Amino acid sequence: MTIHIPGKENTTADALSRLSWLGDYKIKVEFLLPALTAINFSPTLDTFVLRTMKHFRRYFSPQDDRRAVARDAFSIAWANEKLLLHPPICAIPKVIQKLKRDGATTALILPIWDLMKYKTMIPLILNQKTLGPSEIVLEEGKLVHRLMQKLPPGIMEIVLINTLKENSCTESSQHNLDLDNQLLMN
Repeated sequence: MTIHIPGKENTTADALSRLSWLGDYKIKVEFLLPALTAINFSPTLDTFVLRTMKHFRRYFSPQDDRRAVARDAFSIAWANEKLLLHPPICAIPKVIQKLKRDGATTALILPIWDLMKYKTMIPLILNQKTLGPSEIVLEEGKLVHRLMQKLPPGIMEIVLINTLKENSCTESSQHNLDLDNQLLMN
């Protein structure tokens, strides 16, 4: 038997159906700064942000922006940066793959339900902190408001991830295998 649940009562489904895919929202400063202190992380670059939503002077923007370091966060190597990653929900798998490929130390912000979904894909988590419910910790941008889009529902988390060691271990293992193969050939 199918039962209709009015939109006012079915907030999660309503939010997911009108979820902002543009990432025109950010963590409020009063939640972000204590969380970064708690996980002992100082980012050098903000990613996936519009100029009006950035937390740091250096940032990657999804739009053309002459002040941004780059337009596409995926087109630049992440290895030498300490990144604050708050990607749109749809970009999370691609972000995880990029982290594994480039190697970096990052603070990744995402809803807890997404963290659970991708936990097996996420490399070494060094630290984690709960930020709180999205409707309290997220600040929506003008575009989200104007298009009547919704913020991601649920509890927001910040996780400190390090893929630098994983990358160097993988490279070291590959180098050792190459040496072994060379010895076998001689």
